Amino acid sequence: MMTYLIFFISIFFGLKSPNNDHLKIFYGNEIRYYDQEFKLKKVKLIKNNKDELENYNHLLIKNDIYFLGKKSGDVHKIINDSLIRIDNTIDHRMTVRASVFSHNDTIFKYGGYGYWSQRNFMTYYNKSSKEWEVYRQNNTYLPIGSYNGLNFKQKQKVYFFGGSKVDIKNRLNTIQSNEVVMFDFESRNFSLLGELNVDFENYFLIFNSESFLLLAGKGKLIKINPKKNLVDIFELPPILFNTDKIFSNQSRRIDNQYNFVVKDHSNEVKPIQISAEEIFSKPITSQKLYKKEIAKELYVFIGLCLTIIFLLVYLLISKKRKRTLLTAKGIYYKAAFHKLENKQIIILSLLKEKGRLSTSEILLVTENKALTYVHNIRSKNEFIDKLNNSISFIFGLNELPFNQIKGEKDKRIKYLIVSEEFTDILRKIDVKILNTKKITNP
Repeated sequence: MMTYLIFFISIFFGLKSPNNDHLKIFYGNEIRYYDQEFKLKKVKLIKNNKDELENYNHLLIKNDIYFLGKKSGDVHKIINDSLIRIDNTIDHRMTVRASVFSHNDTIFKYGGYGYWSQRNFMTYYNKSSKEWEVYRQNNTYLPIGSYNGLNFKQKQKVYFFGGSKVDIKNRLNTIQSNEVVMFDFESRNFSLLGELNVDFENYFLIFNSESFLLLAGKGKLIKINPKKNLVDIFELPPILFNTDKIFSNQSRRIDNQYNFVVKDHSNEVKPIQISAEEIFSKPITSQKLYKKEIAKELYVFIGLCLTIIFLLVYLLISKKRKRTLLTAKGIYYKAAFHKLENKQIIILSLLKEKGRLSTSEILLVTENKALTYVHNIRSKNEFIDKLNNSISFIFGLNELPFNQIKGEKDKRIKYLIVSEEFTDILRKIDVKILNTKKITNP
C-alpha cells in the first residue's frame, strides 16, 4: 500500500534542548543540534551497537524520548550517551510495522504483521513489568486489523486507516486495507467508520498532529482530517518537492511555520522551514476520506421493518386463506374456488340474510313459468338436494346443511332451514355479490 508509513525510515524528533538554544534531530548514531536559524552547532555521538537511530519509531513522553523497534516490542532510551534497551520483550515478530502512538503518557501499538496474519487489537507498554500487555476493549466491533498503516489521534479518540492486510485466500499475499476504524478510549470500543475512499499508495507521511496528517507523493500534498472525513489535496511546494526523503517524526509546527527534516539529492540531512500560507498555497481538490458505513442501528431498523412487513403479508395471506367469500360466480373456501350456479348463490345469500326460506320464497328463485306447480315443487326439491351435495362437499360436513321442515303455525307451509353444523359456517361467510335480482336466471 504505502511505500513509506508512519514513523518510517528516519524517525527524527525535533524539540528544544533544555537551554532553549538549540533544535536537535537524530540521525545515524548522532544527535545534531541546530540554532534557531537551522545552523548546525554541535554533534553528539551515541554508543549504539544496534540499529541506527533513524530506523526506530520515536515517541516523546514527559521529556523522555523512547526508541521503539518495528518488528517486536523492543523499547530503548538514551542513557549516559548510550542507546539502552529497557524492556523484557521476547523477539516474537508479531507486530511488524504496527501503528505506534501515545495516550496518557503510555505507549500503544495497534495492528502489525506476524506469521501470515495481522493483529486487530491494541497493546501497551507497561513500564513496571517492562513488557507489552493487551489493552482491554469492549468488542462492540472487531476490526479486521492492518499493518503499515496510518493513525491519527485527537483527545480520547484514535483513528486507523490505510496500510495492508493479509489476503485470507492466499496468506502469502498482501492486499490493501480499506477499513477505516476509530477507537474511543472512554468507551473502549472500536467503531467501523467506513471504507477508504482514497488511494495512498506511493505517498508517505511527513507530518502528524492532533489537527491533521500530511502526506507527500506524486508531486502532491495530501491533508487528512479523519474526524471531519475530509481530504484536501494541494500541489507539493517546490522546497519539499526537491527532496529524496522527508522524515515525519522530525516534523513539527511552531506558530505559523512548519519545520521539516529532509534528505536532499546529495544525501545531506538538514532541517528546512516553510510557512502555512506557502505549504497550502495551491489547492487542487477535496474529497471524502471514507465512504460511510450504514449504521448498525439502521440495519436493525431495516431488518425490523422487513420482519413486520413479512408478518403483515403472512397474516394477510393467512386471513385470506381462512376467509370464506361468496361471490357472483361461486364460493372461496381455504384459498380454493368452487363454482356455483346463480340460483344456488342467491339461495345461500338469502339464507344468510333471513336464516330460513319458505317454499314460496324459494320458488321465486327456482320456478319455471312453463312448468306446472307440481313440477316446480319437484324441481325445487331436486335443487335443494343438489345444493346440499355441493355445500357438503365444499365444507366437508357430517350432516346435510339444509333441511325442510313444516311451519309451526301452518303445517301446509314448508321452510328451508340451516343445520346447526352449517349455521356457524354460514355466519362467517362474507358475501360479495350484486343484487340477487340482477343475477337471477331468466
